[in-house]
Amino acid sequence: MPPGKSVIALGFVLVLLVGGLIGYQFFFTNPDNDKGDLGNLGPDDDSQLPAEPSFEYTGLVEFSEIYYRGQAGKEFVEIRISKNTTLFLGEITLVIEGYEVLLPNASDVPGFTYVPIYFVSGTSDLDGSDGTVKLFLNISTSKILEDKGEALLKDPKGNVIDYVRWGGVSNPVVKEYWADNDYGAIANGTESLQLFGPDTDSSANWLSAVPTPGERSALTFSATPSRSVVIENGVSKYPIITADGLPGLRSINDTRFTNASYAPVNATVASLMREMVNFTLNYYAQLGFPDPIVHSSGKIIITLVNKTRFNPNDNGTTAEALPSGQVIIRVPKYFDRVDAKVAIEHEIMHLVHFNRTRNANNETVSYAPRPYSENRWWLEGMAEYWGVRSAMQNFGLSMTEVKNRTRKVGTPNWWDHRDTNTSAFWRWGGKWNDYEMSFDFYKFLIEKYGLEVVKRIFERAQQNHSNNSKTVSARQALESTLNKTMDEVLAEFYEWRVFNRQNGTMPEVILHQNITIGSNGTIINLQDIQLNETVARGGALVQRINFNGTREVGLNVSSTKNANLTIIIRYYFKNGTEKTERINNNNAPGSFPIFVNPNETAYIVLVKIRHLNATSGTFKLEVQELSGLSLFTPFLLIPDTLYQIYLPTPSSNGTFWFTMNLQSSQNLNFTLTRMETTGPYFYFNVYDDKQLIFNSTDVFDPSMTVSYWANYFEVPPSSELTLYIEIVPTSLDGWGIVTFEATQV
Repeated sequence: MPPGKSVIALGFVLVLLVGGLIGYQFFFTNPDNDKGDLGNLGPDDDSQLPAEPSFEYTGLVEFSEIYYRGQAGKEFVEIRISKNTTLFLGEITLVIEGYEVLLPNASDVPGFTYVPIYFVSGTSDLDGSDGTVKLFLNISTSKILEDKGEALLKDPKGNVIDYVRWGGVSNPVVKEYWADNDYGAIANGTESLQLFGPDTDSSANWLSAVPTPGERSALTFSATPSRSVVIENGVSKYPIITADGLPGLRSINDTRFTNASYAPVNATVASLMREMVNFTLNYYAQLGFPDPIVHSSGKIIITLVNKTRFNPNDNGTTAEALPSGQVIIRVPKYFDRVDAKVAIEHEIMHLVHFNRTRNANNETVSYAPRPYSENRWWLEGMAEYWGVRSAMQNFGLSMTEVKNRTRKVGTPNWWDHRDTNTSAFWRWGGKWNDYEMSFDFYKFLIEKYGLEVVKRIFERAQQNHSNNSKTVSARQALESTLNKTMDEVLAEFYEWRVFNRQNGTMPEVILHQNITIGSNGTIINLQDIQLNETVARGGALVQRINFNGTREVGLNVSSTKNANLTIIIRYYFKNGTEKTERINNNNAPGSFPIFVNPNETAYIVLVKIRHLNATSGTFKLEVQELSGLSLFTPFLLIPDTLYQIYLPTPSSNGTFWFTMNLQSSQNLNFTLTRMETTGPYFYFNVYDDKQLIFNSTDVFDPSMTVSYWANYFEVPPSSELTLYIEIVPTSLDGWGIVTFEATQV
């Protein structure tokens, strides 16, 4: 003991109650070979760390902050209880700057408590039941801590519990606990040194930061003059303690963190998070987005949690933003910095959504319209897109490279989340596929309509907190800005996503069915394939149908009542050309007959999109080889022969042509028989070299069965006759089958 110094005895009772830490099940995923140059975040249990030879306190009580830059009365050292336990501090001795002081006998001090120790006189808070303890040693009113120094904690037997040095001390008195060439970290200006993450018996995890006595370690900085940010390390289950304007996560009433206290990340991760957040806040400001919402403290609060303690096998970064101006980042033991960047910046965009402002009517509005379940496709798509773009900008990567990194840790990506049959645009399901489809949709809007148009949608989509009846949903904002319905825009999106994909940069979507029909050989029995299907509102089924045979194929998509849909058909012809058609159905029930000539068409791709207002999502697909005549191949008309003809119904009125070749001059009598009581209304006409030589004056409707004509006309030898059938505009209820016979007179 140095001359003139004394041991101050303040208590000798120790109560040690060991409790269990309950982990909360978070989501996310895997490491890749590039661990972001971060390495190990530290063991799940600090007892695995190298330990000083203490008989019961090692790894339980450790130094967490040194404020040696403070003036007399302000300087302090801080210790933390690093396990989920309850103890009594009266047996621990602090050795510092020539003093050996037995700590005041604070009782019931719970695990994960941060205890600031001041050297001046004051009233100590010795009741730790509320998770707050403050100690005054009453040993001096003068400045105690030197710019270069060291301190240690001892147990009742004199064993060292923990040791720390700071300021670049070159000749430490105690040498056996740190490496000789590790002289301690140095605090900047009036900042303190704070321990981030596990105590590694070195200066590795000590950073200079604004003092946080009694609170977790935190990094405070200004991203721009108007954006002050606090990155706090770990969480706490106790009521909020405001220390120098740092509120912390204690203000959040969230049962997920009730037993998730402490769990900090290391200094390397915390520093990287500060760099990422700083970059993105400035990046969003340059793009012209509004300021993010801030906490009641006037700061953006970023809370880091080491989820290794709860989910040791998860290796992707998870995050969430709160309307209170806080973001929670859950960091895995090993993690990819690109994936972490996307997650963090995604949540910062949500803070932009949550920010409240005044409109022209002096009403309070924000950019996060409710209900969230109906608007998340917009909020999450926008946040995911700009999170990716921020990562691209920050690290100089392509979008494909960013998506590849997120894929390796199992977060939303192009390859694993490609299912277009999603309910994201109607009711948010929260699956990674919903996030990815929303990202794709936002990307499509940017590419097709441009950033300025999409920003106008953002500005119009508002929650009116003063008058909810004036809230503008994301769908309403999109429709008014683009002057199109959401169903029309979704049809554009799915056509882009399935067929265009920015010239193929994005991987193909999931193919829900791959059907092959027909054979080049002889077929006795015609093939008939039928599928019953279900599509989510705003979702789409993608199907490929391959044609191997020579017989013409009819496809019919039928829907039940209130199952409105849009069909996009992409034809891939054998000569290498392509053609796209779009059919819209706004009346139900109904069906869409499609005819394909396999001699010309290799395959088609169908995209069936269920409308957002369609209360039924059940459809039926029939793919059938046809034995009768259809639209494609001219046929030799043999008198007194009965022909079966398939009449389709298009989405609007139209005309269909059947070509007939005759070999001799004949007078003909035409008979037309409807085989079904459903199907289209139509007119029937006959042309010779495009000149009308016969026409019906009646409309054929489902109530008719047989119609005869007594008209006769001469047909030149080897002439070509054309049957002309005009669909009546009011008819949209499916294909019909009729028989046609030309009888020689």
